[in-house]
Amino acid sequence: MPRPAAPALRAAPAPIALAPRGVLVLLAPLLLAPLVLAAAARAEPMGRVSPVDGIVVRGTAVTDGAALGRALAADDDLLLLARPLSNRKLYLSALARKATLALERLGFAAPKVSASIEADGAGGERIVVEAVEGRALVAGGIEIRGLPDDLAAGLRRWLQGQRPPEGALPVVVETDGGWGGERWTDADGARVHLEPPLWEPGKPAPCDAPYLATIRRAIGRFLRDHGHHASARLVDAPRPAGLLGGLAGIA
Repeated sequence: MPRPAAPALRAAPAPIALAPRGVLVLLAPLLLAPLVLAAAARAEPMGRVSPVDGIVVRGTAVTDGAALGRALAADDDLLLLARPLSNRKLYLSALARKATLALERLGFAAPKVSASIEADGAGGERIVVEAVEGRALVAGGIEIRGLPDDLAAGLRRWLQGQRPPEGALPVVVETDGGWGGERWTDADGARVHLEPPLWEPGKPAPCDAPYLATIRRAIGRFLRDHGHHASARLVDAPRPAGLLGGLAGIA
């Protein structure tokens, strides 16, 4: 007597095999699609809560929390992420990062910041930033290694003094009274203002990554202006970002 046929089983989608230079990669896009849809369904939008209504900053002992909240509420990058249909979790992550950078700019080496949305007690919601500033740093001296003494002294003055904007042109000015001096203009001849010092001893020491990148660019510009192009290229060399950037920082 013949056996009954086994029930048909639904075959799983066949993976796609790629083998670039001996490396096997298996892709199963049909299996991942439900996971992506489920994650999208869980993403909560901003809804009616908006930074325009104010951001509450708690926990700061030195920093003016109200001023920091106003600055974060007016930040253009954050406003783009705060539209009603925007991802709430993404906005809060960016807000915490911006608040961290702001505190680092004020000289706090390792602030702890979190952001959340809570009920305001009146049937609505509000945006809250919880911050612990931690240890504050004050700018001290500048130690320069690997340069001749005269060049190092010039670089120290360059970082601690006012500098003309990049691309500015010097113009000698003489008056009828015999005074002579120098001012800086742009390519069209319009007067430009000097940039403030990058490092002022006794003031809060900025330690956020964007400001440190500004210092690196200023050092590279100084070295190029003094003919040290190879050293300037080393200073200006692009740094890896993301995970590789973190590993490079540890190294």
